[in-house]
Amino acid sequence: MRKIFLILFLIFLSSENIFSFWNGKFFIEIFPVARISTRNFYTEPIDQLYYLNYFNQQRILNTGIDLLWKGLHLYLAIDIFRDLIFDSTNFGYSNIPMTPGGLTNSVNGHWPTVSYLEYSHDIIELSLGRRGFAMGYGDYGLALSATAPYFDGFWLGLKPTVGKGKLFYYFVAFADDRLANENYLQHNEKIWNANHPSSSKNSFSYDQISKWCFNHKIGYAGVNWRFGISESSVVYGVPVTLWNANPFTFWHNSYERGMNVTFGISGEAVFDKIRIYGEFLLDDIHLTTEGNMSNPSAFGIYAGIDWHVLPDEGYQGHIYGSRQHVKREESFAYRGGGLLLSWQFILATSYLYSRSIYDPYGKVTMMHNIRGEGGDKVMEYFIGSPYGPDSIVFEFSTRYEQPNWYFLGHMTLQLQGRNGYDGFYSDATGWQAQGLYDPSHTSDWVFSSVQHVNLYFSMQIYYLLVSWCSLYAGWENRLVLNNIQKSRSTIETGVAMRF
Repeated sequence: MRKIFLILFLIFLSSENIFSFWNGKFFIEIFPVARISTRNFYTEPIDQLYYLNYFNQQRILNTGIDLLWKGLHLYLAIDIFRDLIFDSTNFGYSNIPMTPGGLTNSVNGHWPTVSYLEYSHDIIELSLGRRGFAMGYGDYGLALSATAPYFDGFWLGLKPTVGKGKLFYYFVAFADDRLANENYLQHNEKIWNANHPSSSKNSFSYDQISKWCFNHKIGYAGVNWRFGISESSVVYGVPVTLWNANPFTFWHNSYERGMNVTFGISGEAVFDKIRIYGEFLLDDIHLTTEGNMSNPSAFGIYAGIDWHVLPDEGYQGHIYGSRQHVKREESFAYRGGGLLLSWQFILATSYLYSRSIYDPYGKVTMMHNIRGEGGDKVMEYFIGSPYGPDSIVFEFSTRYEQPNWYFLGHMTLQLQGRNGYDGFYSDATGWQAQGLYDPSHTSDWVFSSVQHVNLYFSMQIYYLLVSWCSLYAGWENRLVLNNIQKSRSTIETGVAMRF
């Protein structure tokens, strides 16, 4: 069925003249890549960072429609790349998904990974479909980050002019992968039965298999500064009501079952060539009047500085990858060329994004179901900071652009504590899902003892040969300083073509 759909879609796209009256086009991207890696593909598990990078890898083929017309933007594409199970368990010298078993055994069939309809105007913006969403002013976001693979959801933005600035309001809603949720809960009898309403063993109960996330933010932007207040609600195991989806309500004080609510403030300011920004996210606060079994205090702090050292013309070629389609809130971030230096800091306390071990479904995470050889797998990832809870992160990055050159480099130091996780990768059956809240360690609520010291390096370089063709080189390195045998490095190079 997937092959039939692909053939029909390509025939449909070949009728480009149907859409010639739109200011858009049918496109084809071909991006063969050769790579070498020190990763042990036979024994090393998939962690969250591997999964997130997997979704941003170069596609051997990406083809579809990219149309613009009177404020409307339709993007619909089929991207061909390696299946996650095949990619993680087979050493590959390229991104070409071919095996002796045939194409269908090695191609990711979750088409499309990016597909949306968007409308933009001076005071309103709407988006419906599958893409990334991001709240915040840096590369990451504590409540909703651009690093997550994709969401199926809706975005509303309002930006009316008020005085000398703009009042802004954003509302985002998206749902989790239902099959992943079924495999997470229904096939795990220990979790489902213990939390089913018919069970008297637990005060937490799940009425149904579903998980949604709602996020809204209001604020004001002046000439060179911006400040916003946000609230996010993960609704899980209970039916979603209009009250949950109401963009103009306040979720926290309802104290309803099946909700994990966070509160945040964020801001940014520009001083000549310097931009500073920050975010604070409050998940829980433990009062002295509460008992030991109440959720411990949990919060996150995110801060960053950009320095636009050297202005220049921007890169004239195409930048590839699904993150180019992330829908972000408006900010003063510099998008042009030249040299940009950035520094970022993240503190995620021990129990940020977590719930009790008796209520694991309520973590601030989303899940994807991965179907491959050996059955279904469930991949769970944080929708906020990709480094998860119980982490301290320092990151320095450099971006340099001129008409023919594009360079992006990152160096990241992560201290990971006892309650930190790289991610969750499991068999659908027999997995003992757990929360992150461990009552025996609530005294270590800011940061527990260091368990891992990770040092990450990454680099991407594009050189534009002609308008439709670029040369590419990339490098990614992860050093686990206190367990060096878990370190890995990958080098790749390729040719990127867009027609």
